[in-house]
Amino acid sequence: MNTTKTHTLILCVLLIALVQSSCSKPKSHSEIYFDLDFPKSEQLTAKALSAIDQLLPQKICVFDSIIMVKDFEQNPAFHFYNKNTYKKIGVYGYRGNGPSEFINPDCNCQMFSDGERKTIMLTEFNYGKLYEVDLNKVLFKAKNSVDSLIGDDSEIISKAFLKSEVIPSDNMYWDGNKLFGESISESYDYKYFLSNKNNLDSVIPKGEFVETSFLKTVDPSDLDNFRRSYLGFSTSQQKFIAAYVLLNRMHILDANLNLEKVIYYGNKEKKPISNKLYRVSGHIKHFRTNPYMGKNSFYVLYSGAASESEPGFFNEIHEFDYNGNPIKKYTLSQPTVDFTIDEQDQIIYATTGLDDVPMVTYKFNR
Repeated sequence: MNTTKTHTLILCVLLIALVQSSCSKPKSHSEIYFDLDFPKSEQLTAKALSAIDQLLPQKICVFDSIIMVKDFEQNPAFHFYNKNTYKKIGVYGYRGNGPSEFINPDCNCQMFSDGERKTIMLTEFNYGKLYEVDLNKVLFKAKNSVDSLIGDDSEIISKAFLKSEVIPSDNMYWDGNKLFGESISESYDYKYFLSNKNNLDSVIPKGEFVETSFLKTVDPSDLDNFRRSYLGFSTSQQKFIAAYVLLNRMHILDANLNLEKVIYYGNKEKKPISNKLYRVSGHIKHFRTNPYMGKNSFYVLYSGAASESEPGFFNEIHEFDYNGNPIKKYTLSQPTVDFTIDEQDQIIYATTGLDDVPMVTYKFNR
């Protein structure tokens, strides 16, 4: 072999080794330290949503011109209203063990439009069952005869079943044929998983749960908060936000659930900035803190009882762009358990956990 060919061969081998080495290394993420200093802020006053105050709301979603409210106890679980008139236009999701009933139904607030047809995904929490539901049929049946909703599976377009190892999961999102989910099992091996709509037996663990070093600093009574729902997915931005706000941190992940950035509520010398979130009797108490994924920004709930050393109650929604930069702080006049946002009409819909005013709205400015 001549010298030129030998050098060329060595160069190719080194190049291949370099490529393999770079591919094998996990992509590093950046960190942002945030001291609660927003460029803009706004004080908002609640307006009671009295037209639908007969419910005990657990979750509220807005789909185009439709408001969907999930009730804690009522049967059926899901109630649909016209967004402009607040007139009830449908119900769905009867709780029970019988035909066409759901043991523990939930919905992730994703709606899909395929021409005229609108669909939503329901899950049976902790049972590993997924249902694709035709929302048009639900509303059409309600318009003509509510009784016909009982004992009829015609609204269900498809059913799927999760692999047993990821059945304790929440916050599942479809994007084309991909299914993304958030593991809430007691295992800390991984936090998220990726699967295929057409082959749910194929499960790919994705994402470190939380650093082991950080877990060691958490009070044992607060570890249950790691097995809760924090994930949001933006189809337009192809990003996930894991809003561990009550742990004073948020994760920005790419469309394959790879960590890109960590946002700390604090600074390099004092992270986290405080531990006052959801503090009651010295321990964190958790409600739903899923982020709302807007078109160009996301919103997280920063709300709860202060610690015994810092008495009081605070309710804020924090807005960030998808690079993690703070945009605006909204201070709310009522306690907040769950929320959603209508960016087009600039309205925040929120559940309060209060018996007298269970749901409220806030008008905000952009």
